[in-house]
Amino acid sequence: MKRQILGVRVTLAVCFFVCFSIALRMNTAAIAGVRPELKRSESKPNKVNPFEPTYTLKGHDGDVYCVAVSPDGERLASVSGRWRGGPGQLKVWDAENGKELRSQRVHSLRMMCVAFSPDSRFIATGSDDATVKLWDAATGKELRTLKGHKYHIYGIEFSRNGKHLVSASMDKTAKVWDVSSGDQLISFEDHELGVRSAVFSPDGRRIASSSEDGTIRVWSASMGQAFLTLKGHSAEVRSVAFSPDGKRIVSGAKDKTIKLWDASSGAEIKTLKGHSEWVISVAFSNDGRRVASASIDDTIRLWDALTGE
Repeated sequence: MKRQILGVRVTLAVCFFVCFSIALRMNTAAIAGVRPELKRSESKPNKVNPFEPTYTLKGHDGDVYCVAVSPDGERLASVSGRWRGGPGQLKVWDAENGKELRSQRVHSLRMMCVAFSPDSRFIATGSDDATVKLWDAATGKELRTLKGHKYHIYGIEFSRNGKHLVSASMDKTAKVWDVSSGDQLISFEDHELGVRSAVFSPDGRRIASSSEDGTIRVWSASMGQAFLTLKGHSAEVRSVAFSPDGKRIVSGAKDKTIKLWDASSGAEIKTLKGHSEWVISVAFSNDGRRVASASIDDTIRLWDALTGE
């Protein structure tokens, strides 16, 4: 059954760059908004409406674009910045009590994305300054800067084993990096326009990337060769995700639709319609039975991944 969650406020000024994803298969969540605060109330969880915010974290002085929860559940990381320029800000919070643990100005321009490594030891940030930075999650020490992109970084994700990281950029490429050395391993350059998101398959052998050119490409994570091109959206594809078993792919686009695909053949399985504006992020639930989608129509929708309802 489709469920609609109201109250996700996105203003037109920043909707082009808002990131909202729920990476359930890695026990992480990422929430993006446009106001410089994260909400949690001091009261007990709302048993009647579990989607009510439960607390408020204040401190960012710019738009908050992405939030990640560490896989061990102990910390939150949030990144922000200003559209007109200025350094980005990374904040790390105690997930239990909402206390701010650390605040850093860590990129020369705003940060669009943040991710924890699977073991919760590292944080990766991506910025409009065309770099990805790796940090010690406990101390905040910068470990290395990954350079190779030419323009904004739209998305980053660690592989499930934590050894590699993939980044998606406005420069029409997605790149795979060695986390331990910082070396660029692969640059995937088949998209005709900017790459909005790039994600590893659960087994780490494939990467799916979505682009402003309206396509999704599935490619070898080790060779960098595309073996599937998924066409069906009529506009920029903002987000893509694998199902937990790696057999399906879900995508969300500016054409206001969500599509489900067969990850082996590339065949379109189903189109989900209901949003009245761009779909900016999609994700599967842990069991693969549900899909979550976020839109600039100010809603999040939950769908049955089998029936599309």
